[in-house]
Amino acid sequence: MADDPLDEWVGQAIDWLADHIHANLGFERALRQHRWRAAHTLSVYQTAHGLEGLAMAAPHGDWFVEALHATAAGSLAAMVSATTQPHVLTTSASTAEWIRPSLQRGAMVQREQTLRALMCAATVSPGQGRWAQEADIPVVRAAVTEAPARQRLWPLPDVAQLVARRRVAVLDGGPGLACVVVLDEETTHYACIADVLCGADARGLQQAGELIAFVAADLLQRRPAVHILLDADDAAMAAVLRARGFVDGGGCYRAWLTWDQPTPTP
Repeated sequence: MADDPLDEWVGQAIDWLADHIHANLGFERALRQHRWRAAHTLSVYQTAHGLEGLAMAAPHGDWFVEALHATAAGSLAAMVSATTQPHVLTTSASTAEWIRPSLQRGAMVQREQTLRALMCAATVSPGQGRWAQEADIPVVRAAVTEAPARQRLWPLPDVAQLVARRRVAVLDGGPGLACVVVLDEETTHYACIADVLCGADARGLQQAGELIAFVAADLLQRRPAVHILLDADDAAMAAVLRARGFVDGGGCYRAWLTWDQPTPTP
């Protein structure tokens, strides 16, 4: 049986995202997970110069859109909003500004979140920590479940599966664990940190810095760079990361939407 002809095109779209978009890695992961097969729309903006914009949206679900300029962003946003009513928009900060006029014509923003991307290609110290083992699963699960909402940027993961795949690192401290770092799925250019769960005081932040440095040093042996998203207001953690060799990589924007009109009936 022949391969799906869309697979090659989606592969090209993934390459385009990897080359141009470094703050919104969730879009690349969504394509790699074949979520486009269930999406209501998968749209491109292309000129003689090549691909200049890409969007994917599912009815009452996620909406990803990225573009190189305002014309492409506006066209893609208008196309998506006219055919479906996604509830969660994720895009880079620059593209978010370009599509605001389209949002104002059809959607109401109920809640917004601005995230800061930081990237590291070389650590300044080896750090401290270890990769979680099976015996750590109950404590890690409790730490992930009980973490403040500001420290959980992604849905609650399957901790046992993540530990088995070496995607959870821990720093021991007193009774239990002082800090937990959870990894996300990798992308073309990046190993990705999904969550850093630590105390909010100075000691907790220092422990987080040690564990992040340990994780980054290990990952950089196999990957060209490490990527993390933080809440834009989390200046303390951003300072910890910069001290460990991370640099700013742009902004990511999320909006939770409601729509003025009902979803059109096919």
